[in-house]
Amino acid sequence: MEFEIEANEIKGIVDYLLANDIHTARFQFNARGLSFKGTDASQISLISIGLPAASFKKYEGKGEFSVDLSHFKDALNCFDKWETVELKATEEEIEVKDSSETIRIPQTVVSSEELPNPTIEPLFHAEISRLGLRTAIKHAKVFSEGIFFKYVEEEGLVAEAKSSKGKYKKIIKVKESVKNKCNKCKSFYSTDYLETLTKNLNTDTATIGFGNNTPMHLTGTIGSAYIEFWLAPRMMEIEEEETEEEETEEETPEETETVKAIAK
Repeated sequence: MEFEIEANEIKGIVDYLLANDIHTARFQFNARGLSFKGTDASQISLISIGLPAASFKKYEGKGEFSVDLSHFKDALNCFDKWETVELKATEEEIEVKDSSETIRIPQTVVSSEELPNPTIEPLFHAEISRLGLRTAIKHAKVFSEGIFFKYVEEEGLVAEAKSSKGKYKKIIKVKESVKNKCNKCKSFYSTDYLETLTKNLNTDTATIGFGNNTPMHLTGTIGSAYIEFWLAPRMMEIEEEETEEEETEEETPEETETVKAIAK
């Protein structure tokens, strides 16, 4: 396998994975481009990344390589971020080079188990402003370690947080409703995880999906790479709202199994 690409494209992916507590990665290469899927160390989030073949200046071969991301980052940091670097992979090592420097790092052992995506279809799924989402997470974190996302037909998409420090509420403007199968739904997530997962997204918009106590599904981009992640809810933190409608709602067996699979 032999590839050429701006160092910044690969650095962005490596930095994102390290920031989200992923320290080894198995990158796969096929006709579509580079892909990665893995969970953080606590198995609270599942991240999928795709970098199209068209993003590479040279793209030859298919296969995979596995690396320690800290070592890969150290190698990439030896090159200017806008510099074109050449990547080559053998069974034992990864070579990163430009016209004058060559760095080789060993391949590492990473599980080859294929991770399935959660099969829960969000009750609410919409396109929103990335800045609006980031603002909600940042400000909610001032008041709580967790943030409620809920859809209420009368208000729209709402983010809330509360603790002894105070209460926070933000109505997030929905740019386009993609799927909406509920009049009301609500889930609670960690602000720390969401802040890190959304930090380096560079699109103006993102898509968000969730239901009642289900994983959040969110998409965006970093550079030319497509980012998709699922974040498990904090199940024990959900406050029960004593309304007749919510009292009749129950999780299906499929929902229960999927939440446990991503949040175990």
